[in-house]
Amino acid sequence: MTGGDFIPAGLTNLGTDLSDDHPISFYYTSGIAASDRQLVSPSALPRETKLDASGQLQCTSCHDPHHNRFGDFLVMRREFGALCNACHTMNGWNAGAHRSSTAVVSGSQGADWPFTTVAENACRSCHRPHTAGGHERLLIFNNDEDNCLICHDGQVARTNIRAELDKAVAHDPRNYTGRHDPAETRPEAQPHVECADCHNPHAAASQPPISGYVPIGATLSQVKGVNIGGALVERAQYEYEVCFRCHGDGAVPVPGRILREAAGNNLRIKFSPTNPSFHPLVASSPSADTVSLVPGLARGSLIRCTDCHNNDAGRRMGGGGPDGPHGSIHDFLLERNYTILDDNAESEYEYAMCYKCHQRSIVLSEQSFPEHRKHIVEERTPCSACHDPHGISTTQVSTSDHTHLINFDTTIVRPEPTTHRLEFKDLGRFAGSCTLVCHGQQHRDEQYGGHLPNTARPNAAPQKPRRIRP
Repeated sequence: MTGGDFIPAGLTNLGTDLSDDHPISFYYTSGIAASDRQLVSPSALPRETKLDASGQLQCTSCHDPHHNRFGDFLVMRREFGALCNACHTMNGWNAGAHRSSTAVVSGSQGADWPFTTVAENACRSCHRPHTAGGHERLLIFNNDEDNCLICHDGQVARTNIRAELDKAVAHDPRNYTGRHDPAETRPEAQPHVECADCHNPHAAASQPPISGYVPIGATLSQVKGVNIGGALVERAQYEYEVCFRCHGDGAVPVPGRILREAAGNNLRIKFSPTNPSFHPLVASSPSADTVSLVPGLARGSLIRCTDCHNNDAGRRMGGGGPDGPHGSIHDFLLERNYTILDDNAESEYEYAMCYKCHQRSIVLSEQSFPEHRKHIVEERTPCSACHDPHGISTTQVSTSDHTHLINFDTTIVRPEPTTHRLEFKDLGRFAGSCTLVCHGQQHRDEQYGGHLPNTARPNAAPQKPRRIRP
């Protein structure tokens, strides 16, 4: 060894601190394999990866100091993850995009990739068995997101996620350090967002072009979630279950959240099908009163979180950017503009998010609520002044007077001063009354539409969700 009796500085100089190296000198037992659920049973290990006489995994399980036919004195080839897969059987790996990607990597980005493509590097695309930057899980870089963004910056992967995270509003993992643990059940205990909160890097796959409703995209394959009942699920079956992990029972704070008459941040209970009203995320709406749906969006259709919260320049908007709520130029990570400030001139752009599904011409022609044009156009009142776009939970209200997503913005709509009531009453199809003060106008049981008794209100049971293009 030139220059002394020790290995020269570099990745091969392991030093005496092995916390950044693959563990050795531990008993590789069937109990460990069963507990981990992604390890090969010791009885099924290939003959090349030997345990020592006492059943412990040692350096010689991966290295043979007398033979160098595979390089680095390895006992097997490491291309395409062959050596790693001898012990590790990661769920979803065989169908995952990282296993098969032919994207060419660059050797100048500091990742020490030994091979040309992502597929060839396989596990080495993100992990380094010795002198790793992220010790606990042997990641190349200490910051979790750096292991993703080194490729997802437009240079290797097709999706440039880094550009999305640089937008005005984003789920930006670069804002958090040391909070994420892959074994965590509910991230809201320490509010943060990391790539691995939504994506399983071993199982994530490219989403094929599919028309119609898709419960969960391939990029969210085998990710933990929380179902509509509040139970943790190991593998989310619906996109909203992934979102509920942070925006459910322990909802993380959202800047600029609207102050509502029936307040609450728990989106899981806001979307419950037992509520007086809800957007059809979990179940189809039983109401027949939504007459403004755009052509092609059939009554009874389901929507996904990403139908509203998405990239403003993504494919659903006709752009070339990646889908998903990584970043947007619009508030609340919305795909389109949604003005919530009072006294704004109505336009297709101001309420573009609403008009995506609700025909502007029908809304303003007052076919459902006969005062829509007066409120939106003449009084310049935003949609959000009256409507809560997620839903209103029965745990927040004691009556059904929150149908049609009515949940007043209390910075715009205030209680009527004599009765101190802030109240909407549903009086039947296309009919109701309001008691409130808005824009200086005082209403006390002021009715609109044809007056019908509350018993005439439609009370059909929720329909079975139909998989129709949203």
